Formats: sequence, C-alpha cells, structure tokens
Amino acid sequence: MKHLSIVRACNFSSAIALALAAAAGASESAPGQSAAPGQQQADQLSFQTHRATQLEDDNKAPRLRSIRVGGKVDVSKSGAQAVVKLVASDNLSGVDRIEVTLRSPFSDQWRTLNWVSPFDTARTELQLGIDMPGTSENGKWYIHSVELKDANGLSAVYDEQALAALGHTTFAVVHGSGDVVLPKGLDGGVNLTPALSRSAPPPGRPRGTPARAGVRLRLGDEGGGGVSQAWLQFCYLGNKEPCFMLEGSNTVRGQGEIALPMGGYVPKSAEVGPYFVTWLRVFDHAGNIADYFAEDLNTLLDRNVIMVSP
Repeated sequence: MKHLSIVRACNFSSAIALALAAAAGASESAPGQSAAPGQQQADQLSFQTHRATQLEDDNKAPRLRSIRVGGKVDVSKSGAQAVVKLVASDNLSGVDRIEVTLRSPFSDQWRTLNWVSPFDTARTELQLGIDMPGTSENGKWYIHSVELKDANGLSAVYDEQALAALGHTTFAVVHGSGDVVLPKGLDGGVNLTPALSRSAPPPGRPRGTPARAGVRLRLGDEGGGGVSQAWLQFCYLGNKEPCFMLEGSNTVRGQGEIALPMGGYVPKSAEVGPYFVTWLRVFDHAGNIADYFAEDLNTLLDRNVIMVSP
C-alpha cells in the first residue's frame, strides 16, 4: 500500500483569471445596453458556481510513478554520486519541487537533495545525482523518502515501504572510509549576547527588526568529514516555551575543530526573563548527526543563559 501525506491548497490564480474573463465579457455588451437584473443575477450565480468549481479543480497531490537508483557507488572516486531516476506526474499545476533523502545501512548518515523545476509540467522524468563523499559508510544504502510538491503547494510523501513498491530503491557503497564518528560540542564557547532587549533591533538595522542573539561555539569532528552545521536551542527558564534557535554553517570539509559563529532572531513575543541552553544538534560533512541535551551542555558556553528584557 502506498503511504501518502497530502496537503490541500486553493488555486487562487484560476479565480482571478475567471474574474477578468467575466469583466471582459461584460464590456462586450452593445453601447447603451445593460443586462436585465434577472440576467445579471443568473450570470453572477453562474460565475460564482464556475469559480467555486475551478478552485476545487487542483485538489490532487502529485504522484510518483516509478523510481530507481543505481546498484553500486564507488566513493573513492572523485565526484561519486548516487543517481536516482524517477517519473512523477501532476494533474494540473505541474510538479514543482522534489526532495529525495537517502540513509546509510545503520542510519548514521543521511543525504538529501532538493530539486526545483525550471518549468512546471504535468509529467516529469528526472535523473538526480546525489553527492556521495569518500567518508560515506560502506554497505547497502536506501532511498528513505521522497516528497513531491506541485505548483499549488499540494504535497505527497513516500516512505521506504511505498518507494520499494515503485521500483529499485537500494544501492551499495564501496571503498568508503566509513566515517561514522559523531561530531561533538566542545567546552569553551562564547555567549555573544548574554543580555538583550527583545524590542531593540540589531546594530545598524531599522526599527522593528527583531532582536538577534549570537554565540560562538567550539565544535569538533574526529571522523575526517568535519563539522558542517549546528543548531542551538534556548528555552524560557530552561524547560518552558517559548524557545528560539540559533544556527550556523561551515562549508570547509575535513577540519578537526572549528569555532562556529551562530545566530538567530528573538521573537518580540518572547517572555521576559532567562533563557537557558536546552539542546544542541551538530552535523558533519559525512552526514553524521549528534544530539546533546541540557545535562550535557553545562560547560558548552562561558554563560549558558541569555537574559531577555522588554
């Protein structure tokens, strides 16, 4: 059985087009003549009924028709990729976006590719190359999920079981260094905004811009891939909503340790008071992901709290 998750959206462009067409039709009446009141009401009712029908026309999410991935990828070669071939279709507005996610044999590594259509069409046949670095884990990889979206925002998500029914969804990785070492947070990071006003814009920004919090984290990776990005969450009183997230990224591979600047906006609706570090997620370039929670983060920063004032 296929597992689909569909979100509905209205085609407002159809309604606008019909309204313009109706206006154009009205302007074509003979000069000095006007439709009878009863005819006007009938025309209006007909237009409203037609418009409602049009709004409901695009109520089907795009569909994945078939999918296939190559049998073997030698990641010792420069530019190695897993090539995913797929066919997708949509009844009206056309396939607009596709996201494909791969997972490693033990789910320690993940690879994701986002494709955006240059021209939405009812039927889309694609070959998508997903980079597989030399640090990839050896063994059988899987196409974990595929998400399709059409131009009206309707979406469908296919999981591993649904994908397996549509084609060949596994491939072998060989000659990889097998970097499955998790990246980590290191002691000694710096809290750049230990106190801030939720109503004060960042320096040089116009009034009304939300306040911005920042830190500089020390992060490490001993597996060879190097840290690629991190997320850091602060929550009110350390265990309550609201929370806000700081993010940072690093494009240089292979670094054993980095000092990563991170930032994020503080909503104007944030409660006044202390916000404590509650969660850290660190990614490396090999696709490994490590999570750390409050009890593991006591020495992550020189000050693990941000005081928010009005």
